[in-house]
Amino acid sequence: MDSTVLQTATVAKALQPFVTVSPDLPLTEAAALMREHHGRALVVETDDGSPAIFTEHDIVKVVGAGESLEGKTVGDHHTSVVVAATPDWSLGHAVDTMNTGKFRHLVVVEDGRTVGLIGMREILLTMLEPDDHPEPNQDTVEFGSLVHEAAVHVLHNLRRNAKQHMAATKCFCELDWIEVLIRQAEERTDLTAEDLEQLWDQRPPCPVLHSMGGGGD
Repeated sequence: MDSTVLQTATVAKALQPFVTVSPDLPLTEAAALMREHHGRALVVETDDGSPAIFTEHDIVKVVGAGESLEGKTVGDHHTSVVVAATPDWSLGHAVDTMNTGKFRHLVVVEDGRTVGLIGMREILLTMLEPDDHPEPNQDTVEFGSLVHEAAVHVLHNLRRNAKQHMAATKCFCELDWIEVLIRQAEERTDLTAEDLEQLWDQRPPCPVLHSMGGGGD
């Protein structure tokens, strides 16, 4: 994986679609919404436009205290004062901030308004992106030295498919599975390109397509 991206790419490059919710949203509905979006944090509307966020950790705190989600709203438990990034931050700065603060998401603000959300997942996927200006005959980023070129090409192609799936269904399920494959390729250096393709075929069915009456895609 190309670690130089952390210093050369900005937060703006890694921004993905995000979901904004009202503070009046019941926690049960927020939990269902986060499940639908595979654990992604939610941006919370505020009267003054200041950044606010609701994450799976907020739900865990309620459940861990022995309380029920029933009758509670996002506004009761969201984080209203947050550490925020700006689009021109480097990805490395974002990672350092998240590591220091022990959280996995940053609200992104520009000119006093929330413009996005970034998490460790988005940074990881951005690091997998091909270089915008590759050297001749070089169209892939560098992985660990033991990840062979054929496997890298497979991951790039599969990620392209996953992004098309996300655009069509608004579902991140295939991008989530790509993360699994990336880690497998880096930790299990004996995996071949064919092995990775077989693992790709084992991805869970898309919940969006399933709810529409379809199977996998």
